[in-house]
Amino acid sequence: MTDSKCEYCGKTFSTIYSLTKHKRTASYCIEIQKKHFKLEPEVTLHVCEYCEQEFTTKYNYTIHLTVCKIKKMQDRLCDLNKIKEENDELKRVNSAQSTKLMQLTKENEMLQLLCTEKDKQINSLQKQVHEKDEYIQNNPHTTIYQTNNNSKYEFNFQAVFDKLPPFTEENVKERMISILPRNLIEANNYNLLLNFCSNFGRKIADMAILTDKSRGLIFVKNKDGEKEKHQVKGFVNKCLIIGHPSCIQLLHSVRNLVELYSLRGEILPEDEARCFGDLTILREYLTTNTLDKTVRMISGVVTDNCTYVSKLLPGTVEHKMIEELE
Repeated sequence: MTDSKCEYCGKTFSTIYSLTKHKRTASYCIEIQKKHFKLEPEVTLHVCEYCEQEFTTKYNYTIHLTVCKIKKMQDRLCDLNKIKEENDELKRVNSAQSTKLMQLTKENEMLQLLCTEKDKQINSLQKQVHEKDEYIQNNPHTTIYQTNNNSKYEFNFQAVFDKLPPFTEENVKERMISILPRNLIEANNYNLLLNFCSNFGRKIADMAILTDKSRGLIFVKNKDGEKEKHQVKGFVNKCLIIGHPSCIQLLHSVRNLVELYSLRGEILPEDEARCFGDLTILREYLTTNTLDKTVRMISGVVTDNCTYVSKLLPGTVEHKMIEELE
C-alpha cells in the first residue's frame, strides 16, 4: 500500500482516510494551511462554553470539560446555590412545623384540662350512681307511688325484684299470645303499629325494674332468679326476637279480623287501607329485623309502665307524699 503524504506539513499517513482526517483536525496543519497557503479548511470547531477555548475534535473537547477550571467553579457555585435553596426550604418547613407544634401543644393542654374536668364529672356521677344503688338495695321502705304517666316509684329494690316474673321465653310468648287481635285495630283510629307497640310494651313491662331513666337501665330476673342488667332497647329487642313466631301469628289473625270487618261493612275503606299498610310494615320489620323505630316506641311504653326504683322522686310524687302526710 502506498503511503499518503500531507502536502502542507509533510507528514506521512498509511491511508487516505487518516490523511483527510489529519488535514481537518490537526491544529498545527490547519495553522500552516491558513498561514502559508491562505486556505480556510472545512473544520468543525468545538468551543468550550465556559472558557471559549476551541478544539478541532470532539474527543479533545470532552477531555477538556473534565478539567476546565471555569466549568468546575460554575458547577461548584450551582451546587452551593442548590444547597442554599434546599436549606432555605428546610428552614421554612421547620418554621411551619414549629408553629403547628406550638398550636398542637396548646390544643393538647386544653384537651387535657377538658379531660381532667370530664374525669371529675364522671367520678362524681359514678359516686352518685353508687350511692343511689346502695340506697336502692338497703332502704327498708316499700311504699309505691303512682303518677299520672303510670310510672311507679319504689324505694326498696329487693322487695320489688322478688315479685318480678322471670324474664324467660315462656313468659314472653305468654304475653305475646295474650294480646287480642281486636286490641290492635279498635283504638287510636286503627293505628295498628302504634297499638301494637302500646300493647306489647305494657305486657312486658311487668318483667322489668327501671333504675335509671336517663340511661334507660333496667333490671330483670333470669330463670335462676338472679339479677340481670339491660338497656331498655336491648330488652325489648330480645322480647321481639323470642316472640317472633307468636307475633307473626297475631298479625295473621289481625288481617283475618280486618277482612271480616270489611265484609260486614263495619270498617271504612281508609281505615282498612291504614290497617293493611301497618300490617305490611310491621311484618317487614319483623322479617328483616329492622325494628329501630318500633323498638324505640315500645321502649318508651316499657319505661312509662314498669316500676321505677329511684333514690330521687319527681316533684309531682313529692307533692303527693306531702299532701298524704298533711
